[in-house]
Amino acid sequence: MPELLVRINESSMGIYFEKGRLVFDLTSLYEFIFSSDELSFMEFKKLLYGSELNKQLMAEGGKVVLTDNRGNVNKSLYGLERC
Repeated sequence: MPELLVRINESSMGIYFEKGRLVFDLTSLYEFIFSSDELSFMEFKKLLYGSELNKQLMAEGGKVVLTDNRGNVNKSLYGLERC
């Protein structure tokens, strides 16, 4: 199994697979990818919102969707899934 899948499956953070998609909240995704020494959470969000992530994902057959709107962008759940 690829190392990334092992890390996700063994993670106790809010990042996991469900119904064929990768589910996460922004805080958990940030903590999974970065340390606060590399990039602050606020910097991460600015980069994320300023990027063309969904356009790039669509070109590869994927997209990020809102899976559970919890009334707060940091608490809501998102899913990475195939188009």
